[in-house]
Amino acid sequence: MTQAYSREETRRLLNIPERQLKSWEKQKLIPPATTYGFRELIALRSLLKLREARVPAAQIRRAVAAISEKLRHVADPLVQLKLYADAGKI
Repeated sequence: MTQAYSREETRRLLNIPERQLKSWEKQKLIPPATTYGFRELIALRSLLKLREARVPAAQIRRAVAAISEKLRHVADPLVQLKLYADAGKI
């Protein structure tokens, strides 16, 4: 049995404003959803950490696209890989 969280529960759990969640959906960093499972929580947490490191959304999109192209076996880089911000490269 998989645990699912409503959009509101997810936002409260990770302290994500609705505006931020909609922005990530619009930028296609995450798919729009009304419920989130564990995998989606991992992706959202990765986005939060990259945002805290002040990585621009465009740079995140480029990195995810590049990873997906180079590592075709990785379906969802934000979930399957640990992404870090390199302060010297930003």
